[in-house]
Order: sequence, then structure tokens, then C-alpha cells
Amino acid sequence: NIAVDAASCAFASVSEAELLAGGGGQEAKHERGSVERWAEAFLSSRVSTEMQMAHYEACLGASEDTASDASSTKIGIIDTQCDPFSICQQVVSQVQDGLYPCDIEAENVSGNVRFCQAPRYLFYIMMELLNNSARATSRVTDERVEELQARPIKVAVCASDSQVVIRVSDRGGGMAVKSPE
Repeated sequence: NIAVDAASCAFASVSEAELLAGGGGQEAKHERGSVERWAEAFLSSRVSTEMQMAHYEACLGASEDTASDASSTKIGIIDTQCDPFSICQQVVSQVQDGLYPCDIEAENVSGNVRFCQAPRYLFYIMMELLNNSARATSRVTDERVEELQARPIKVAVCASDSQVVIRVSDRGGGMAVKSPE
């Protein structure tokens, strides 16, 4: 089960980057700190750049008197009525058509879920998680169709009044510590 929280998932690819940086052992421990610092600086820079662009677009749009802006739920890169299930469905569609054959089942347990979020980042996080699941599942089944159908990746969107949880589960057995890729 993976709860998607923007703050805790910002480094979804750090372990993969760590593998690329040196695999395992003592060297990887030293590299982890530098990888995390790089990822944090990269993310901060990316968010700052997007916020500046959103501010510019808002200023540009403010000079144009449009009635459609009044009904918009977007404030810069943030959508106050972000639909996580819709985003998950978009990602599922792309991952199923991607490099690793897989069967993904998505369900919206709580019905009409909306929350304030940056949809683009939720999309990137879900894309990374589902690609990892698809890769692990594809490897463990040797891409045999019958095996893939018997091991679907499951995505469930759940919510309460105070939190939204996106659960991703698979039976791929995880990813190897040392990757041949």
C-alpha cells in the first residue's frame, strides 16, 4: 500500500537514482545524500519556475477580460478541485500502452473525490509508481499473457474528510537491488 502524499513522494525516484549512482554498499550510502540534495534542489527549481510562469500567465490573463476565468478551479499550477481518479485513469492508459506489458485495474472506492493539488505532479508520481509496478510484474511473469492477467496491478482511490489515499498494489515481487538496466 502506498499513500500518495505530495511531500513524502517528492523523491519517488531517489532509490532508482541511487542505483544508477553506484548500486549498493558503502559508496551508495555516501551518494544517497548527494542524490537527495540534487533531487530537492531540482524539485524546488522546477516548482519555482512553474509558479513564476503561472504568475506571468495570470497577469497576462488578468489584462484580458474573460468570463471563463471566474469559473476556473485552477490557481496557477494548483487545481482546487483536482480529480485524482481521472489522473490515475490517464496514467493507467499510458502505462498499459507503454514498454512493459501489464493489466491494471483502477477503482474509485470513495466516489467523487476532489482535493487541492498540482495535477501535473500527481500525474508524474503516479506514472513513476505504475511504471515501477509494471516493470516488476512484467519481469516476474516473463511477459506471458496468462501470467500477466493473473497478476493485475491494482489502483484504488480512497478518501475521507481529511485525506486522500491512492493505493497501488502488485504481485511483481519488487525490483531487484541491482538492476541490469
